[in-house]
Amino acid sequence: MIISRYELFNLNEVNIFFSKWLLLLFVAGIVIERNQETITRILGNVNNTLLWLSAAVLILLATYVNKPITVDYLLSIIILILILPINQERKNLLKIGDASYTIYLSHIFFVMAYGMVVKNITDITVGIIMAVATAVISIIAGIILYDRVEKKIHH
Repeated sequence: MIISRYELFNLNEVNIFFSKWLLLLFVAGIVIERNQETITRILGNVNNTLLWLSAAVLILLATYVNKPITVDYLLSIIILILILPINQERKNLLKIGDASYTIYLSHIFFVMAYGMVVKNITDITVGIIMAVATAVISIIAGIILYDRVEKKIHH
């Protein structure tokens, strides 16, 4: 925080990184990653559904409840700790995780198309069905792009 207060770096982005506890989150992420086996050993016997539900509740709490920013950072750390030991035997979820950045980059095209189509629809049910279809199509297209483009670039 001292580094950001005195603006020791020329770039605002670097000063922002050292302010508002972002450096603490970075260090916490490293500590959690280095102790992943211990965390998994401690929480490994907890039911996956309970871990997912706990993480989801904390995400909703972090998103929709007004609180100090330091509580948000603490919630972020706890959420990461809860998600780490979840059983990763489901190949489809791992594939989505591997392709997540490609999904993120490509989903905008499908969301824009959805937005252009849905603005003329008055039935909310049709809009919701189309939104779910858009999400599924975005994920499938992102995985295909990951397999056919990104994997080839990295290998």
